[in-house]
Amino acid sequence: MIKCVVWDLDDTVWRGRLLDGDWPAPRAGVREVLVGLDRLGVLQSIASTNEHSLAWPHLVRLGIDELFVYPQINLGSKSDSVRRIADRLMCRADQMAFVDDDPVELAAVGHSHPGVLLVRADECASLLRSDDVTPATVTHEGRSRRRMLQAQMGRDEDMKRHGTFEEFLEQCGIAVVVRAGSESDTDRICELSRRTNRMNASGLSLGPDDLEAAVLGKEKWVLVAEASDRYGAYGMVAATLLLRQGDTMSAEALWMSCRVAKRGIPGAFLTSIGQFALSMGCRRLLVHYKPTGLNRLAALQLGNYGFVPDPIPSGQGIRYTLALPHGIKEYPRWMRVDLLQ
Repeated sequence: MIKCVVWDLDDTVWRGRLLDGDWPAPRAGVREVLVGLDRLGVLQSIASTNEHSLAWPHLVRLGIDELFVYPQINLGSKSDSVRRIADRLMCRADQMAFVDDDPVELAAVGHSHPGVLLVRADECASLLRSDDVTPATVTHEGRSRRRMLQAQMGRDEDMKRHGTFEEFLEQCGIAVVVRAGSESDTDRICELSRRTNRMNASGLSLGPDDLEAAVLGKEKWVLVAEASDRYGAYGMVAATLLLRQGDTMSAEALWMSCRVAKRGIPGAFLTSIGQFALSMGCRRLLVHYKPTGLNRLAALQLGNYGFVPDPIPSGQGIRYTLALPHGIKEYPRWMRVDLLQ
């Protein structure tokens, strides 16, 4: 899926060139595309060769400035701007699209970032019809994705003003609720399984039918975590699919958003899973890990928490095991966690 669309400005978002002294109006249909992508939960940014002091005030005048995150408006290379955006938003090239009126610029970005979807400015409306852009369902988290990221950037700015990272976390007022998943959560859980790459322990991407029995409590369970702080809501940031086998609670799938990794929320979620397993009379918590080439961060999280790895003889992955109850860690002191059972 395309997670981010990067726009040129001159003769793309608007007709005309600011550096030529124009005050151009938006290209016909562009505003509708910008708003439509935002409602679908697709992030949008800018890679424009322009003077920031001219371009940004003009975006404000047009009333579309808030639709863009981490805009790169400078006199440098657009390919370099796209790279900075990808790094900041943690997107792979094949999760991005680039829109420009100039075929040379399109080719240059495509050469530097193989896999980026290249879109001519006069064909930008096609993005709203693309299966790579339009999800089957749009969740609340999807509709709020841009605002959540903008809140995150506010956190990042405030963090710079604190002596240590933990001091910053202590003033954030992080609150986490871990609860059983319900039928109304299915779309978001499926979305999380598709969008989470770096902390998808099993590599699984599920559909609604795969979760139906689990959310109804038939032999399997789903636990989800929702988080918020004084800057706003993160939404659902983690989920797991659990199966009890004797005295072992087995996490067949575990998805955790990497955007909350540094706040201690993944570790808190693992503690909650351990507490839930213990309440069910289990003595071990097992997480199935299957390397995908992208999810090394999930293995690091499990190892740092205290899970013991045991390679599966068939070469199909690793079992990470935690003994209960002594392997369960305390919740981080800078957050409040409610485990609802």
